[in-house]
Amino acid sequence: MGIVTEHELTKSVIDTKSKVSQYVSKKRREKGLSTYELAKQSGVDWSTVKNIENGKTVKIDVLSRVIKVLGGNIFFM
Repeated sequence: MGIVTEHELTKSVIDTKSKVSQYVSKKRREKGLSTYELAKQSGVDWSTVKNIENGKTVKIDVLSRVIKVLGGNIFFM
């Protein structure tokens, strides 16, 4: 395995954020939850759920709480 370039790392991070945002959005809709309801059940602010669904960076513990409400965990979404 070779050295990972900054470009490859950036692309990987962007791909991961995209997958997470798609997962959260899809699961939220499958459960019939609004972003507000998911935020309330997760104990996070509504804007945080929107940030996750828009691919923004959030703290891992916050992401974990949101994904747990959706029936997953951060290691096995």
